[in-house]
Amino acid sequence: MFRTELSGRVVAEWALNLEDTPIATELRLDSLKTKLKIAPDSLDSSENQSRQQNMRNAGMKEGLEGKEPVGFFEDWISEVLGMQGD
Repeated sequence: MFRTELSGRVVAEWALNLEDTPIATELRLDSLKTKLKIAPDSLDSSENQSRQQNMRNAGMKEGLEGKEPVGFFEDWISEVLGMQGD
């Protein structure tokens, strides 16, 4: 019986904490609005940084690398630069 009363109190206290005052809700809403205004700029910045790290290969046919692009480009770069492979 004690356990049930304790559980009931915990649930009641938890429910009271869920109730927000209008001021708290307004503050949370303002915070979310600010974050939403900043989000597009952050996304653009991330996309631009990602593009800067991409490697472009002009003059190669699409799919030339086959199923192992890393191995293909390791061999291709070594060949183009005249380096001996291990």
